[in-house]
Amino acid sequence: MFLHQISQIIVTKTTAIMPMINMKKNVLSRHRRYSLHKTVFDWFTHNQKKLPWRSETPDPYIVLLSEIMLQQTQTSRIAEKLPHFLHQFPTLQSLAQASNKQIILAWQGMGYNNRALRLRDCAKIIVENYHGVIPDDVETLRTLPGIGAYTASAIASFAYFHNVPVVDVNIRRIFSRLLHKVTNNHDTISEKESWEIAMKLLPDNQGHIWHQALMDIGSLFCTARLPRCLECPLSSDCQSAFTIIESKKTAKPEPLHRSVPHRIWRGKIIELLRKSPNHSEDEKTILHALFQENQTNIDIDFLHFILQKLELNNLIELNKSPHAIIVSLKE
Repeated sequence: MFLHQISQIIVTKTTAIMPMINMKKNVLSRHRRYSLHKTVFDWFTHNQKKLPWRSETPDPYIVLLSEIMLQQTQTSRIAEKLPHFLHQFPTLQSLAQASNKQIILAWQGMGYNNRALRLRDCAKIIVENYHGVIPDDVETLRTLPGIGAYTASAIASFAYFHNVPVVDVNIRRIFSRLLHKVTNNHDTISEKESWEIAMKLLPDNQGHIWHQALMDIGSLFCTARLPRCLECPLSSDCQSAFTIIESKKTAKPEPLHRSVPHRIWRGKIIELLRKSPNHSEDEKTILHALFQENQTNIDIDFLHFILQKLELNNLIELNKSPHAIIVSLKE
């Protein structure tokens, strides 16, 4: 049931066309699975990362926060920011009551401010609809704002120890290289196939340990750019060990202004408002801060466009006075 829903949710993407692996030979073999599990568990016992959200008795609220924060931000940044965030919002209820302005200010340094609002909205729904108890099943978690297939499975696994498959970018990369002969650092199997393999390799009652271990191995050794096969505990059992070369990946096209992505300009505006004494600035001040003395009519039109987008996303408020347009973080 779970894999069928995941297959419907995930759009299959494959960056390289590769033959399907022989599941019976490579994955379902009892000896093969036992060997992989033993290698990974032995390594993790002595080398696991110490992270604020990992615990033998995890707090579901902390797991929820960390998983949302980790979606597009580095682990080291979240390890630094999470304690401060928890100081300001120590409970799910306090987070649910946060204003847009409070949550945006608290989100400083964690990128993609829309995620902060979705996290707060998620907390609101849990308080209102689930008596403040974070759901423990994947299907229900998937209905909450900001929670996709991976995050739902991660919360169920890491917060409640449910034995469900979990696939993030690190795990997908490991499966691609471990079970295929891969020569390019960008080659990966499809997300659908990754979830299927994750289910096949899921150890009994130890999925939460298995997945955390794979994530650590992926971030430390089986890295996106160039894997450190000599140090990787899985290299002796990996079909791609010592064969992968680094190549440049063509970046996805995104809207630019002055050769800078729109998302960067949005971030600059929010950061400017965060640092302003009243978290407000007039439009002319923002224009000057962004473009200095070299501003053009095109820049003015672009700023209007970005401000409208930020307003639609409930990140800012625009207030017109007789002499200026005042831009403020939304209350």
